[in-house]
Amino acid sequence: MNTRSLILLLAFVISFSAFADNSDYVWNDQFTAKLAKAKDGDRRAQYDLGNMYIKGQGTTKDTKTAFDWIGKSAKQGYVKAKYKLGFMNLNGIGTAKNLRTANKWLSQAASENYAPAQFALAGMYVDGLHVKQDYAEAITWLKKAKASGFWKANSELKRISALAKRAPRKIAKAAPQAPRKAVAKKPARKKVERGEPALSAIVLAGNWLQRGKPSKFLPSKVNDCQLREAGIFCTSNELKGQSGSSRFSYRIEVVMRDFTEAGEFSATYRNNILSVEQIQVAAAVPDETDEDEEVSAEEQAEREQARASRQISTGLQATIHTLECQLENVKAINCIKDHGRSIKLTSR
Repeated sequence: MNTRSLILLLAFVISFSAFADNSDYVWNDQFTAKLAKAKDGDRRAQYDLGNMYIKGQGTTKDTKTAFDWIGKSAKQGYVKAKYKLGFMNLNGIGTAKNLRTANKWLSQAASENYAPAQFALAGMYVDGLHVKQDYAEAITWLKKAKASGFWKANSELKRISALAKRAPRKIAKAAPQAPRKAVAKKPARKKVERGEPALSAIVLAGNWLQRGKPSKFLPSKVNDCQLREAGIFCTSNELKGQSGSSRFSYRIEVVMRDFTEAGEFSATYRNNILSVEQIQVAAAVPDETDEDEEVSAEEQAEREQARASRQISTGLQATIHTLECQLENVKAINCIKDHGRSIKLTSR
């Protein structure tokens, strides 16, 4: 291999490694924190812990243990856990299939207006699983899921409505008529049914905004994103930031994966510092990399103290941030960042 080819190969490996999965230790920390809260009876932590066992985040994949933790959360009334427990019983994930139990939990979550549960419950009525096949009941639940903006409800509602129209009905006997001469007709063209695009495609296509400004973390006008088999990979445009006496330019590199039927997905990101300039400041300056976040006065004070002792260097930063996101509808995503901070995103 000549020198030029070797340089090109190294450049490719280095650029690709920026998107390598280096987030294991972050999930390990979060798993430890969630486990402690879950053992203390925190129902949200129990649900999150179950999901981490399903996805293998911070621990090995274990659907049986996931089922147990999500069950604890559901029994405490957490609606997302009720849905997930019903879904796991319906599909035999972490337990044997149990349609009766699946219907129980999905019905509870659907009655609490949780759209993914309404969608799943409709499917049980369509297929006659544990319940009598009933297109009208399925349509009722699909309409509720659509009203909540669930991303798959619209296309499924059209499909089931069409099935309901073609379902056999009892027709009163009419008086016999003379047979008509058959007339040859051209075969009708079949309509192509187009379902909703995949969740990852919806996320990729959205111009996501955070407080009216393009998101740095999800696909928007300020980053370049690509859909690959392993997920969505994004690199932001060059951004400007300031922390204490350091003014710097940087890019944010994001990986989104673990897309689920319920509209959930995970993301990890970290900053790549391109250049740093030391300046004179008269007072504490807010960190511009976090300018879109709502933080408490106590947390702001802690950040300022950390900035004072932190030296910023160029290159890909060691700190990895996590986002757990839920697509509410094709125009809205809610994310939980790191240890519980909420971020809302919208798309025009």
